[in-house]
Amino acid sequence: MKEIPRKRIKTTGKQRLRKFMLLTSMHSMLMITVMIVLIASIGIWNLVGNYLMKVNSEIYGIQKNSADIYISGIEDKLSNYITAMGVVSMSNDLRNHIFNKNISRSEMVILSAELGQRINEMTFFLYQSQEVISQRLYTYLPADGYYFWDVNKVMDKSWFKGLKESSPQRWYTYSDVTHTYHLTLAGIINNYNSKSGVWGQGYCCQTITVDTGTLFLPYKSSFNSVFMFDDNSGNVIYDYSSPTRERKINLTQNQMKEIYQEIQESGEVSKKFKLTDEKGNSEVFHVLTRKLGSIDATAVILFDPKQMSKSDGIGAIFATVVLLVFMMLLLILSNRLYNRKLNMLIGKMDKFDEKVVQPADPIGGKDELARIERHLFRMQKRIQTLIQEEYTAKMQVMTAREQALMSCINPHFLYNTLNTISAMACMEGADSTTEMIAALSAMFRYSSEVSRPNVTLKEELSNISDYLYIQSIRYQNAFTYSVDIGEALYGCQVPKLILQPLIENAFKHGFKNQMTEKGEERTIRIWAERIQDALVISIQDNGEGISPERLSAIQERIAEPEVQITARDSSNIGLLNVHQRIRLQYGADYGLQIASGGEVKGVCVSVRMPCGRTA
Repeated sequence: MKEIPRKRIKTTGKQRLRKFMLLTSMHSMLMITVMIVLIASIGIWNLVGNYLMKVNSEIYGIQKNSADIYISGIEDKLSNYITAMGVVSMSNDLRNHIFNKNISRSEMVILSAELGQRINEMTFFLYQSQEVISQRLYTYLPADGYYFWDVNKVMDKSWFKGLKESSPQRWYTYSDVTHTYHLTLAGIINNYNSKSGVWGQGYCCQTITVDTGTLFLPYKSSFNSVFMFDDNSGNVIYDYSSPTRERKINLTQNQMKEIYQEIQESGEVSKKFKLTDEKGNSEVFHVLTRKLGSIDATAVILFDPKQMSKSDGIGAIFATVVLLVFMMLLLILSNRLYNRKLNMLIGKMDKFDEKVVQPADPIGGKDELARIERHLFRMQKRIQTLIQEEYTAKMQVMTAREQALMSCINPHFLYNTLNTISAMACMEGADSTTEMIAALSAMFRYSSEVSRPNVTLKEELSNISDYLYIQSIRYQNAFTYSVDIGEALYGCQVPKLILQPLIENAFKHGFKNQMTEKGEERTIRIWAERIQDALVISIQDNGEGISPERLSAIQERIAEPEVQITARDSSNIGLLNVHQRIRLQYGADYGLQIASGGEVKGVCVSVRMPCGRTA
């Protein structure tokens, strides 16, 4: 009979222990929740402050970018003017006539029309801009009142004399008609390589005059105010204020000169100023300065202060109230949530998979269930991290190998220089040279654009057309080629520069030492077809072909799981590069196939890849 109470006492002790542990865990959860409420109330204001600082920082960044774009646009226009003068001054057609002092006025009528048309062709883009007022050439020809003016009337001008030392010269003149300053750029025209044969015994000049009111006009509503200063004189040559502001602070030029001088002395390019107008209205402006090196000018740009104080106080208060209400509900429901903790943890353990990322939904607290959960998530995240690191390492190796292969095929060419040479050849009447340089420039531009690893089949064929055109000029049409590809396949996506190396092999190996021989017909045939979901492009030549031993060696290299290009592959680097790029991008089921011999003379190379299309 005495054992019964003992058993009851023992059972009651276990129950009390469990209740104590439960109450301890619940108490910890409630205390943590209270602390979260207090910390959240304090931290929310810090978050709001940091948010406002971030917004202002982003606004400043946008303002700086806007100022840079504004200045860049002006610099581009000024560069176009100087380029236009350079093109005109380099024209032999003009320099062969403008130093002639024996042209009569009757002859000038015909010559003016001829040279005027030539000038229009060289500088037509100037008159697409509204700011260009005039373009004048001061020469020894009789003045026609349009393009040509008497150089003797400007020889005593300081700017004309200064052209010997520095060209172009520039100056500003105020217009009572437009009430703006006009900027004039003057460039020298020497008689070098002209028919006059008196190099160094005089020179002519040309001027382009533009309206700064249009040249410096910013984008609509992009700035509050813009003031342009001439660094040589310190004078304001342009001022602009946004007409869209509801409350406009009227700033005087004297105020802006003080700001300009202060910034010049301190060397700062970004600063805040509190400005007050004559009526007592004051606001804080964010001021940026930008240099215009081509004309020695400084732009002082003021931004609307309303754009600098974006705040969302009501939203912050609303968020705080919602957070407090949510925490109070959490206190009320904490008892029920605790009973669900164990079921949630068991459910997560049942769904545990090292390959599946589970959403982060922690139970919270410091009880034993929370500790188990934390260890479970740590283990899962560690496994996932290891898997991701291994995958990332493999991708980096593949990317590095692909970029290395691309760099072998895609050198960076100076196509801008070729465009300049093409323009000069066009001016000299070398049409064939112009077309050949244009084709080569298009190839260089196509190959140097690395932002798009994939292109359409139509673009790839256009590059091949340019290449074959150049080869036909080079070898004096010693071969013929044909392209048999339907327009339905033009939109298929292919890796860039996969066909050109294969066609190069036809010239390098197939037609080796044969291009100067007569009597043989050398042909290259290119065709494509869609086989199920694959695109197969074939290139066949009727050249020397490949010996069975060498063909077998190449096919063995292509069949390797991972082709590592070495020095012994120098003669086949084009084939292996293309094959490896396709396999890296699409997998081992795609790549090159090479056939030689049999009934068809020469070599046939087929490229197999998925038939993806453009969006």
